[in-house]
Amino acid sequence: MRADGLDLPPGRYSLSYLRDGWRGTRLLHLLESWGVPDATLIDLTGRPVPACQVNPTDEVLARHAVSSATIGVTCRVGSSLAFITAGHLVAATGAQVDVCATGSLGGPKWVTGTVVDWQDPLGAGATGGYDYAVVVLDDPNDTVASVLHAGLTPTPQPPYVTTEVAVFGGPSGRRAGTVNGALNQLGDAQRQWLNVWQFGPSGRLQRGDSGSLAMVTAGPHQESVLGHFVGGAGTTPRHFDHQYIQDLRSWLVNGKLQIQVTL
Repeated sequence: MRADGLDLPPGRYSLSYLRDGWRGTRLLHLLESWGVPDATLIDLTGRPVPACQVNPTDEVLARHAVSSATIGVTCRVGSSLAFITAGHLVAATGAQVDVCATGSLGGPKWVTGTVVDWQDPLGAGATGGYDYAVVVLDDPNDTVASVLHAGLTPTPQPPYVTTEVAVFGGPSGRRAGTVNGALNQLGDAQRQWLNVWQFGPSGRLQRGDSGSLAMVTAGPHQESVLGHFVGGAGTTPRHFDHQYIQDLRSWLVNGKLQIQVTL
């Protein structure tokens, strides 16, 4: 069994010891689903080689939570490989996340990351706010698949026009649509997202797509990065009636980042 992400050094542990301190972990769920007896001794080892590669549409799960998001925009923090996902996935800087690395040899493997910068507009009210989490992979041997792009989409200027874009969702896959020409503050009583594009038509994106990369697909700014999907309002049981994409340039410039992010 892998010890990664458990905050435990490799070694031999009793199942009862793990159950006392790590009940909410994926490891415990797995062992209990196998019906392992309480007296069983578990050997925890380090990561098997080769290292893993994560992709922009891979699933991200927060520790001790049921919510999920999508990796989305890849980047660097200093010399470390990182990615930008939705801030509402986690509750604070320093939070741990698990990533299902579908690009790994031998099939999907779980790797871990740490949130090094974060904002969530929960309760922001009339002032609005940004919704992002910058996550650095814990193991320097892990890699993030690069996304070829033409830089950031410029700040919109009048006359405003609609723009063709694609959102590379995790659960939903690639979804084509358009965004309105001007940035808005949109949301509901729970969250007000600052400087977002409204993506349409409705019903294209669903829960779990939060964090997904949005890219311009036509026009003078083709292949530039628009931002990432943060959520919506008026949800059906599965999909969003109104879908919001946070503008990446706006929060990189105005979001008061505590770190240096390089796309």
